[in-house]
Amino acid sequence: MAAGAELAEHLLERGLIVAATDRASLDTAADHLDRIDGILNQADTDDEAVLAAVAPELAAALDAIAQVSPAARSGVIDESDLLELGRLRDRIGGADAGATASDTAAPRALRTVLTTALIELEADVHDLLADLADLDDASDHD
Repeated sequence: MAAGAELAEHLLERGLIVAATDRASLDTAADHLDRIDGILNQADTDDEAVLAAVAPELAAALDAIAQVSPAARSGVIDESDLLELGRLRDRIGGADAGATASDTAAPRALRTVLTTALIELEADVHDLLADLADLDDASDHD
């Protein structure tokens, strides 16, 4: 069996043969996740400003991932990570609309939790895209 066929079989077993729309959604999600990573790594930026900048990118990333078929996500993108990030997205939205003086530590804690939660999802999305690129490369050589 040619290397490309072996890789295709391996990816098919993992449910990674996806439609072009799934791939486009993954590319979009990866772009948003990369922007979030850049925003979160701005150490000199106020935590509230960071969260305000991250909120629309996080919503867009989660929307893009939601457009990827469950078969394509299965076994690669952890659904519990998506649920946790959805809760964080909701908390960020809520923090903007009514934070009180007692919530002053909340932006720092939320930024830390968000950073931690995004690490795994970002790695999963990029791994899935890399697997798909490997499949494309292997099929081009067969």
